[in-house]
Amino acid sequence: MREWTALRRAYIEEGKSLAQIARETGVPNSSLSWRARREDWQGQRAAFLNEDSDRRLERLTKKLLDQIDAALSTGDGMEAKDFKAVTGALRELKELRGTRETGAGGGELTVRFVGEAEEFSR
Repeated sequence: MREWTALRRAYIEEGKSLAQIARETGVPNSSLSWRARREDWQGQRAAFLNEDSDRRLERLTKKLLDQIDAALSTGDGMEAKDFKAVTGALRELKELRGTRETGAGGGELTVRFVGEAEEFSR
């Protein structure tokens, strides 16, 4: 009996292709394909990626809102343009969160974290 749990995890969570798993483990590609179709590994991978993206987006949003709150709390030395930038950032966060929650646009939302945002999302 093969360790299907590990093979499934490699596909779903690690993002490996079935061909790559077959090469690395020696399991026939046809067996992997049959099992993957039967257990809907592709659907499970999509759900995993969406869940991970949601968690990272939520952490990023919380950290950014905390930073904005701290900046507004001190308020000292902030000029009108700084307040405008903060309110613009809040508006964008609200729109992004609303788009993600409602699924507006009917398509898939892909969030790519770069620079400081990548660091904040972990």
